[in-house]
Amino acid sequence: MGSTFKRAHTTTVNQEIRTVLYKKTTITDHCKELVLEFKEGFNLVFRAYNEGAAYRFVSTRQTGFKVKNEPVVFNFAKDYDVWVPYVKSKAKDIEGQYFNSFENTYTYTSLSKMSQSRLAFTPLLVALNNGKKFVLQNLTWRATRVCT
Repeated sequence: MGSTFKRAHTTTVNQEIRTVLYKKTTITDHCKELVLEFKEGFNLVFRAYNEGAAYRFVSTRQTGFKVKNEPVVFNFAKDYDVWVPYVKSKAKDIEGQYFNSFENTYTYTSLSKMSQSRLAFTPLLVALNNGKKFVLQNLTWRATRVCT
């Protein structure tokens, strides 16, 4: 079952965000934003920054709902080296590994050798060509305005 695309729109975000516990009192949030709207009551929002990109799903429903599955696949050009923080757990199944402190050291390996039976958390760092890095982080940006 797929989703039905409704429309798309773009905007430029250029705002200052006040910080609480940071060395600066404000940080600049400047990016290009693409919002894809779907008839099923959600938007898929992409942001392109000078040194990174982000995406998130935004509900436009008036009632609650349950996310049953949210698979994401990243396809890399080759088998890059990766620093991955696996959870520290003796549980054999993935579900049992969720009961932990999400604190551990990083394992240095390659993408193809990452464990399929161990839960990992973010940030995860992939070493690309020419000193470039891909960091996968699970964050929610502070949205002060939702484009409609």
